[in-house]
Amino acid sequence: MAHIPVLLQLQNTRPCLIVGGGNVATRKAAWLLNHHLQVVAIAPEFSDEINTLARENTALVLRNKAYARGDLSGYAIVIAATDNHDVNQMVAEDARAAGVLVNIADDPQGSDFYLSSTVKRGDVEISIHTSGNTPAMAARLSQEMEEALPEWFGLYAEALGHIRQKVKEELTDITKRREIFKHLASRMVEEKVATVAKFGRDAIEHLLWSEAFSMMPNPDKKIDEKP
Repeated sequence: MAHIPVLLQLQNTRPCLIVGGGNVATRKAAWLLNHHLQVVAIAPEFSDEINTLARENTALVLRNKAYARGDLSGYAIVIAATDNHDVNQMVAEDARAAGVLVNIADDPQGSDFYLSSTVKRGDVEISIHTSGNTPAMAARLSQEMEEALPEWFGLYAEALGHIRQKVKEELTDITKRREIFKHLASRMVEEKVATVAKFGRDAIEHLLWSEAFSMMPNPDKKIDEKP
């Protein structure tokens, strides 16, 4: 099956619906909440774990009822996560009829999308999935990335975005811009960032601007104290 890796922008839109109230639904809800989304879960009964999650997160609303056709109206995405295959398939059919993307917990190949294992540092997000074949492998790879990616990496990316705009304002030569951007994202500069990251984003930005400035074609121009 062909897949297209995409990131959906769902914040500030319609909420996400989970049909189910057990362990799988709890994990799916926690994943969505971790991405700052509004979530509604529908089930005749809810586990202690998902009840606790709802008490701790106002973004999660539990509706104590059995799923009925029409319940998915108004949602951005739907996750069928019950322990009943027939109910999950009914949810999937309803979702497709309504033009809503659906994830089916017990039928990965029949799903429109997957919830991948993710590693996030600010605006840097790395997603890992195995097409639903082996979540354990995805979890292991995610853990390895979690350990390998420094906590300050998000600040580095944020500072790069700021410096990128500054370079575009100062330099019209597109080829030279690309050369500078490639240098700022290089391993060599990353190692320099690691030495100043403990001082915060301003220190990182100053370092990056110094690196960018050193590559600009006007050596007589004085470097600003702040980019």
